[in-house]
Amino acid sequence: MFPLVCALGFSPANLVYIVGQNQELCQHIQIESSSEIITVEDAWAENPDIEWKVDLFEHSALDHGLTISYPTELSLEERDIEVCISGAELGEYHGATIIREQQEGDSISRAVVWLKVVVEEYVPEPPPQQEQNPGDDSPGSSGSGRRDTTPEIEEPVQEEPETPEPEVELLAAEIEPSPEVSTEAETDNTVEETPLFTVFRIIPVVFIVFLVIASLYVRKKRRSFLKPDDPAFY
Repeated sequence: MFPLVCALGFSPANLVYIVGQNQELCQHIQIESSSEIITVEDAWAENPDIEWKVDLFEHSALDHGLTISYPTELSLEERDIEVCISGAELGEYHGATIIREQQEGDSISRAVVWLKVVVEEYVPEPPPQQEQNPGDDSPGSSGSGRRDTTPEIEEPVQEEPETPEPEVELLAAEIEPSPEVSTEAETDNTVEETPLFTVFRIIPVVFIVFLVIASLYVRKKRRSFLKPDDPAFY
């Protein structure tokens, strides 16, 4: 993808940074060199339309709102460069990491690792939701241990057969007495009570009549034994 100027061994040839706004991303460059001292610097193009030539990269990272950090000098034991970049302004930026070996005589070896940075609007990811196993409803339940994850099979609920409405209405009609039946029952009670009431009323009358008849009968008997001129006859 990018042009490459190489005088020493290194990898990768280019780095691509796609970061959220004000988010930092770090990547590594591996170097193969026997030089005791290696220096590192960076340069940036004015805009993404500039050709990929390090001599045309005349701006700094701060000119584009970028923050870049890396070790500027490596010893013989250090052959790893960590390059960390973050951006405050949205957009695409092209740059280069320039790696130079220690000068030997009149020659200087230089390598360039191209940098492409894309700063996007940062959208935070939602925190992962913890799956709750069956039986973990209580706060004090422990997450360790083996649980039976066999799903419970609900038994089908047997529904009671519905009774047809006509049969229900007929049953209600047979159980509940109608007003006509109730009236007849009251009439029968009245009829049954009337003879008993009449007997209790007739008994005194019969007794009185019996006394009157008995009195007349006794008086008649007495008069049959008396003479008309006897004062007791009357």
